[in-house]
Amino acid sequence: LKIHSRVGERPGSDGVMEVGASQSMEALVEVYESDINRISIGQSVTLISENGGFKGTLEGRVKRITPQVRQRKVLSTDPTGDADARVIEVDVVLTPESAKRVTQLSGLKVIARFKTP
Repeated sequence: LKIHSRVGERPGSDGVMEVGASQSMEALVEVYESDINRISIGQSVTLISENGGFKGTLEGRVKRITPQVRQRKVLSTDPTGDADARVIEVDVVLTPESAKRVTQLSGLKVIARFKTP
């Protein structure tokens, strides 16, 4: 994904390069601890771009729900958002069709809509 050091250069604290498997894309979604009881493995998810990085929607399924509650890392663009909110990370694997559309957009911010089972 990105090269940090070239031949003859000393690698810094970021390492030599960032590597990713863009043929199978995933989204890391932060879910409020108060809402996690409504999320389950295999649940369908629709993703939209928060800042217009892609058009339309992406589809995926919940792959993993991490067992640890922590402070959120991704801050909302909403100025009234709670920066100290407690969240659980949920891994969403994109469908192959959706993954093809965003292979060049690693790290894009998205909004997730979990479909009721």
